Amino acid sequence: MKSLLTLSLFCILISACTHDTVSPTLEVDQELASNYTHMEMGNFWVYDWYEIDPEGNSAFYSRDTLLVTGSVKVDGHTAMELTGQRLGLDFDVILFDSAQSVYTYPDRFLYFTLDSTTHQGVIGPSDSPLFTTFYYLEKDAKEVTVPAGTFECLNFQGKYVPQNKDYPYSTRYNDNLFAYKIGMVKMTTSYANSPNTLEGSLIAYGMIN
Repeated sequence: MKSLLTLSLFCILISACTHDTVSPTLEVDQELASNYTHMEMGNFWVYDWYEIDPEGNSAFYSRDTLLVTGSVKVDGHTAMELTGQRLGLDFDVILFDSAQSVYTYPDRFLYFTLDSTTHQGVIGPSDSPLFTTFYYLEKDAKEVTVPAGTFECLNFQGKYVPQNKDYPYSTRYNDNLFAYKIGMVKMTTSYANSPNTLEGSLIAYGMIN
């Protein structure tokens, strides 16, 4: 059952912004997203994930390693190949910059953005969605401490608003905290069908440049 729930969560994570509209909301620093994802060949990150229940009890979930393995040309752009695991599942994508945003390829799922917009989408059928989703960059930086150190981070936050009045849980939030020239430092996310949350923290990393 746990594997099935994890797979469902992963599908939600990558599908949240496949049908997005864009509207301006924030004034943010227009630095390239590549400075925060920092996808240089050979860079790697190691994360420990814990599952946390509503009472605050935590249990180890998985240890994931992500590695930038190379670069390829995609639609005239240089794209980076990223392999490893996410939430214990194999993770193998190609990422490329588009203005201030980074997308996966070939499906072009939104991975990270530094533009002053909110990306809105739905999960489920368009005529009866399970959630309406909003992804946006929080305006203020946060100091975040994880086993790998203390970092000033930007939070690319996801908000999942239930559309079914019988859904037993409130609005859910996903945090994706990125540090300049380091990459993702901390992540929190939720199950669709459980009150528990998952939290991933950076425990080690290696930067080529």
